Amino acid sequence: MRPSLPEWERTAIRWLWDLLPAHYRNQWLLVCHPRLLARQAYRQVEGEMYMLRYKRSSYSELESLGLSPNAIEKIIRLDATEFHRLVRVKGQIEMIARALAYAQTMENCHQNPEP
Repeated sequence: MRPSLPEWERTAIRWLWDLLPAHYRNQWLLVCHPRLLARQAYRQVEGEMYMLRYKRSSYSELESLGLSPNAIEKIIRLDATEFHRLVRVKGQIEMIARALAYAQTMENCHQNPEP
């Protein structure tokens, strides 16, 4: 997805929606303002990162569920992998937000050219 490609904005917006809980799709403000949508997606990802970083399951908590040491190690690795994925997603959202801001600036310039 590159801003130079046709339909990039529509593809980017669809991807941002996929990062949010389904009930957000009823929020007309996010529908009408893609930059706000990007902000909400960014905050959602930050929240997920926070939960993985600070509220992660401890070994003893997982052990109390009756999980084997092998399963516990796998879930801990899964959480670490997910955290690193979310770091990349956060960067992608930042790029999309900048591209949306630039596109909006260009659109405003074309609508209101200086004399």
